[in-house]
Amino acid sequence: MSDKEQLIVNLKSVGTGIDIRTGFTYPMLADGKGYDLNNCVHVTECDTEWLVELNHSDRLLLICCLDSIDYGKFFNEIDKRIQQLKDIRKAIKD
Repeated sequence: MSDKEQLIVNLKSVGTGIDIRTGFTYPMLADGKGYDLNNCVHVTECDTEWLVELNHSDRLLLICCLDSIDYGKFFNEIDKRIQQLKDIRKAIKD
């Protein structure tokens, strides 16, 4: 395992790893034994759907990662975006 992979935390609920140094996310390989290190997206560019799919434990991992890369303020924006999506879904159902 390379040094890069050792700094990647697995977010199983979304099939993604996040590099705790940089905030870049990497999709998990189909065999589940690593990440596509050539296909990254910064966590600030992940869409709302991806954020909503995070389960509770992965959400906590993401908070820790964001705090470690000084993106704590960004997480407040994530909460707002998730709430907006929930409001839209509720309005559609009503």
